[in-house]
Amino acid sequence: MFQFFRNNFLLIILFGIGVFFAGYKLTTSPPIWIDEGIITQVAQNVARSGNYGVQITPNQFVSAGFITTGPSVILPLALSFNFFGHSFLVGRLVMVFFIILFFIGAIFLASELLGTPGIIASLALIVTFSPVYGLGRNVLGEVPGAAFLLFGIALLARAVRIKQSRLIFWAGLS
Repeated sequence: MFQFFRNNFLLIILFGIGVFFAGYKLTTSPPIWIDEGIITQVAQNVARSGNYGVQITPNQFVSAGFITTGPSVILPLALSFNFFGHSFLVGRLVMVFFIILFFIGAIFLASELLGTPGIIASLALIVTFSPVYGLGRNVLGEVPGAAFLLFGIALLARAVRIKQSRLIFWAGLS
């Protein structure tokens, strides 16, 4: 166990810096804007009534088809609202979870394609890339989409390397 921490000390430090920045001033920066509000409202409607739509009157909903963020973000938000309550902080914490998945996806992809120096360099670049925190903490689909993309590419790279076709299904699903 100690050997793992000694060999991966820089990786752990970089990951910790990323987690710190993902949670720093979570509710105040960046400010709330209309896209985040609509996505959050749809997730709250799913959590409260099971209706995947935007509420326009107390008993009337319109389709959420105009929202480009899909169920892969809305449903985890709705699930977290059911367990932890309907608050702005809960929605942003789900996005912090997706940021952490983005970091893990980057590590996974770099481990498939590069050696240890490549993993550290890749994580250092992503952790210091400010749009991850500027747009990633807003309840939007960019960072979750990037996390799913990295996992999909990493699974595809592993499927090609070990010649296992089952992983291609999981890569496509991601």
